[in-house]
Amino acid sequence: MLSKIEWWEVIATYNESIFPLQWIGLLVMVCITGYLMFEKGKKANIIIKATLLTINVFIGIRFFFLSEGFPLPLRISQGILFLSIALLIGLDIKNNKLQFQFPKKGWKRAFFVIGIMMMMIYPFVGGILGKEMRYWIMPGTLPCPTTAYTLLLFITAKRRNNKLLFFLLLVWAVPFPPLVQIPKYHVYEDGIMFILGLIGLVFFIKDIIAKKGNSETWENNINLKLHKEIFEIKKDAVLATASNEGIVNIVPIHSKHLIAIDKILISDQFMDKTKRNVMNNPYVTLSIMDNEKIYKLGGKCIYKTSGFLYAMAVRGAKKYAKNNATNKNIKINCKGIILMKVNKFRIENI
Repeated sequence: MLSKIEWWEVIATYNESIFPLQWIGLLVMVCITGYLMFEKGKKANIIIKATLLTINVFIGIRFFFLSEGFPLPLRISQGILFLSIALLIGLDIKNNKLQFQFPKKGWKRAFFVIGIMMMMIYPFVGGILGKEMRYWIMPGTLPCPTTAYTLLLFITAKRRNNKLLFFLLLVWAVPFPPLVQIPKYHVYEDGIMFILGLIGLVFFIKDIIAKKGNSETWENNINLKLHKEIFEIKKDAVLATASNEGIVNIVPIHSKHLIAIDKILISDQFMDKTKRNVMNNPYVTLSIMDNEKIYKLGGKCIYKTSGFLYAMAVRGAKKYAKNNATNKNIKINCKGIILMKVNKFRIENI
């Protein structure tokens, strides 16, 4: 095992050989974080995952495989670890098991902001401790701060179904700082990674327990007013219907309204097959995603084009089109309503 002086010289030699890439890497991470904060959705996730893929490939090859100083078995094993992390991130661009986000509110938002501030401090801890710039530990080109940043995204993610990737990050983040990095080499900066690693470990265990604890039984004693927040228009939802022949049709739903403890109104602006299916086979399933959970509601429904509730839905659609619709060329009119009587309900963890 290297001495403290030898270890820091490896870092210094590496930093000098790649200069100014470490500062470019830090700037890129700042930019993708800002993009995630202001641009939500699939595009932001693709950009972040593509960036993390590139960074981890660079670390695996340039820092571990090609850098001299570390013992060869260590370079190979840890290089493979980071290339494996890169591979799993790359696969997730297609599989989309991870959905990173800038949380809208609550403890996750505060934790994200504090975590980003800690990440920005990471490289300057060395300067505070009196180290020359060539010894600074930089996010984007060195493994520990990059792992810490990725763990921060995991902890605050909207969806984190990639357990293997989560595990590999924790393999690096949890044991090494207290056993090697801090006591032997005095890399006090890695205390940030260790803290995020411990928090990540709690969520990793929590996710496993929650997955095993998913209920496959439906609740029959239903009071949807206990979950009224899931009926906000911004909550992602899909409605599944089936024809008489059993052919399933699934469509996204935005306008969904709780009108009683077990009744839902769904406004029809663009339905075609869904309308035909409901009129022939009234049994449907509505699934709503919120806060890493899927709320599944099953029941029987009717399609209506008259009455008080229909009139209210027509006025609501016109008001929304006038005040909220981003594309004024698309006409939003309520053609009818689906009234759903919910008789089955369950919650699943994602």
